Amino acid sequence: MAKKSTSANIDQNKIVNLNRSLRVFGEINAEMVSELTPPILGLQQASSDPITLLIDSLGGSIQAADVLAGLLKSPTQAGMKTWVNAIVTGHAASAAAHLLATAEYAISYQHSRIHFHGVYTDSRSLTAESAYDLMQDLGQSNRSASLALAQAAFWRFLDVYSRLAESFTETRDVFRKEIAHYDKCIASTGVDISALAFALMEQLSPSAAGIVLMTLDELARLWSALSWSETADFVGDPCDSPLFQLIRTSKPRRRRRDLAHQTHVLLALLAQRISGSPDWDIPSENFQLLKRDFEFLMLASSPTFETELLSCLAPYQTLFMSASDLKYFSRFEPADLDKNAKLRARYDRVVDNAYKTVQPLWFFMTTLFRILHAGENTIEPLDAWWLGLVDEVLGTKLMRRRPSRAQQRALEQEEQ
Repeated sequence: MAKKSTSANIDQNKIVNLNRSLRVFGEINAEMVSELTPPILGLQQASSDPITLLIDSLGGSIQAADVLAGLLKSPTQAGMKTWVNAIVTGHAASAAAHLLATAEYAISYQHSRIHFHGVYTDSRSLTAESAYDLMQDLGQSNRSASLALAQAAFWRFLDVYSRLAESFTETRDVFRKEIAHYDKCIASTGVDISALAFALMEQLSPSAAGIVLMTLDELARLWSALSWSETADFVGDPCDSPLFQLIRTSKPRRRRRDLAHQTHVLLALLAQRISGSPDWDIPSENFQLLKRDFEFLMLASSPTFETELLSCLAPYQTLFMSASDLKYFSRFEPADLDKNAKLRARYDRVVDNAYKTVQPLWFFMTTLFRILHAGENTIEPLDAWWLGLVDEVLGTKLMRRRPSRAQQRALEQEEQ
């Protein structure tokens, strides 16, 4: 059986090391990438010990930030990958906030400021055609940034869910009427998204709680459409539909399933609009909004994070697996099943069940980060911790590692 990393080993990686640090100060651009590339490669070649990013930046180019993140996360020629800690010492805005939140371990001072918004452009001379193309590019950039953020923060949100889960019964009692409204729209798979959102809002500042409420409203709207697209009564028998018969007869076999799913989602979005407004008709539809909803649903409902699912779920198995699945999951490692097709098939079913259970949580996260990339959103450090954007706020108990004895004593003294 493959050897697993211990909590102590992982916690040791989360300690800032100024002897292996890089400064992301000022504008993130091609010049910064050029300056930081040699020291990044040099630190990786010298050792596999963690690298620390010190961040104080109002942002810059998201493309440049992606290049830096790619350099830091890519393995060396020897196959070694380096753990990355990021700490915001002052500001982390725009591309800098993205760089902070996508690190393996993100740290903030209490005085720090973290800010998210949609992707900017400095284009001035535009025609109608180029403006349309630019809008498409910016929309795609926002969707990609939201998805990358959700993938990086998923395990943090599992931690938040586990910490709040014990309060869900009390939360439901307090907000019974409000939660009942959202329960009608959001599927129940064993993950209580409605109670999570209201329990989370109790921990947040009013501005951050408003973002979570917007997320819940948007999730309820979009989830109903996605649920319709997968309901047998709505989909019906494809053989009875000329449209699906056309897909079956005119498209290669490998494309049929994907195209059928896309068509179901689009029809569900149209059905949602028809049922939601007696005055709705096709000429009055905002097709840009329809396209945005469609693309987001397709993106959020795809299993893009399944490859990392097992490592993320490992500490929280009891929350997302049945007793029988948990017993089976705990007995094997994927590598142990390569030569036994029967065991592999059972193991894959267990993983698939876990994925379906946590899918609403994944959907909640992608919706949340989609909203963070719309408008201007300044997030306080304590809020950033609860929203899964950082792992530790210095000087508080909010950390996703075991505190040292000295830290524990200091925190206890502050409480007294």
